[in-house]
Amino acid sequence: MARTSQSALFMAGFVRLARDHFEARKPDKAIAVLQQAVDLAAIVPTNNPLIRRQAYQAYYNLAEYYFEAGRSEAASPYCDKANELSETLQRTDPSDLLFMRLGSYSRRLSGRVAFAQERWDEALRHFEIMLEVREDLAEREPGVPHRQFEIADAHSWIGKTARKDSQLDRAVEHHKAACTIFADLLEAEPETAEYAVMLTHAEVHLASDHMSYKTSDANEVALELFARARQRVGEDLNTTLGQQNRIADLLAAIDKSVGTLNRRVAPDSK
Repeated sequence: MARTSQSALFMAGFVRLARDHFEARKPDKAIAVLQQAVDLAAIVPTNNPLIRRQAYQAYYNLAEYYFEAGRSEAASPYCDKANELSETLQRTDPSDLLFMRLGSYSRRLSGRVAFAQERWDEALRHFEIMLEVREDLAEREPGVPHRQFEIADAHSWIGKTARKDSQLDRAVEHHKAACTIFADLLEAEPETAEYAVMLTHAEVHLASDHMSYKTSDANEVALELFARARQRVGEDLNTTLGQQNRIADLLAAIDKSVGTLNRRVAPDSK
């Protein structure tokens, strides 16, 4: 027992040190330190919940650091390990919601890794599991606004991935769901800029879905959505501190898409 506790402390120390390196923009050092935690997890008994939790954090962070360093292929096996451990932890204590949240995080990362590699079916599978877990969490924790935010985020990722996989109806369905949730959150807390930003992003993605149909009616819907998003950027977000870069990116994306649509619509009006 003493050896197990000591191993858990060592692993926790490696995780903290790696985070310090990563935040100092030293990803290679962070990855090297986390590899020590993973190696330790491989040689100590993993039946202990404390070890499992520390091992999960090591696997998850290692996958995240590889992914953020642009090495998605290297991240994949550690995502799988994190998912496996989170599911084991949930089975060990189904009443502990922390383990469900951990599973949600690792599924999201797994989906992003697969998305970066254009493995659309795999990405959708991870994002769908993430959505199921987050909806379950919301039922168990009613009235927690962040749970709804996480559900909307899951819908957004499914929508983006479905569009990449040419499943336009599915993309529209999930982006509409994301828009509805973000709009409700913004109505409840209009001073929260993050809700306005995320709603605008969701509307831009929904407009892009309609653009992809390449029909006259869909083009008109897309133009209306882009106009609504641009108006919100100008009225609600333009003076929000800390949002300037995101606003600039949003405006550039909107204006580029509207320009494409206008060129597409122009011949029909002649």
